[in-house]
Amino acid sequence: MIRLFETSCEEYRQKVLVALRSEFPDLSDYWEEMAQEAMERTLRVWMEGRNKAGRSPLPYMKRVARNLAIDSYRSPERPLDDCDLLPLVDERVVRGHEVHTPIDPATEIVLPAVGRMKRTKRRTVAEAQIQGMEDESIAVDLKLPREQVRSLSSKAAREMRAMDEVQLHIRPAHQRKSRRGEEDAGD
Repeated sequence: MIRLFETSCEEYRQKVLVALRSEFPDLSDYWEEMAQEAMERTLRVWMEGRNKAGRSPLPYMKRVARNLAIDSYRSPERPLDDCDLLPLVDERVVRGHEVHTPIDPATEIVLPAVGRMKRTKRRTVAEAQIQGMEDESIAVDLKLPREQVRSLSSKAAREMRAMDEVQLHIRPAHQRKSRRGEEDAGD
């Protein structure tokens, strides 16, 4: 798989850049970074075997790049340049929050959050999902209906989003309003 990326790397990057240019012309300062990030994420997914065998990585890579571009539109401001970001990092404050740059969100954010949950079926489901188990196999292991596993998973995610340590990593644009009107952390 790495050989495919090595041989087709530049071709894929050019095709992703063309797609970004045509759909997001006003993000020209960020096309290269988005294409590179899309390539790295795609390579990681392919290396982990989370793709269908024999499938071209290009469509996935284009979708990742497109999602990155859309995320930049949804953020309250344009992405910061390195020269703008460095003083903020030096101050260790960005928008009133301490700067947290985890190496891997799963190990730096999600695993500790799951560890802080009470020992319930909800936590058991979250732990199983982190290990990569599908809902059907979790349901079989726990002898629960699949719908209940989905419900427990949703409740676990809601519980983790409510934790202060997790909320620091949720972008303000992704904060949700609950039914009662108060803010709830988003995805």
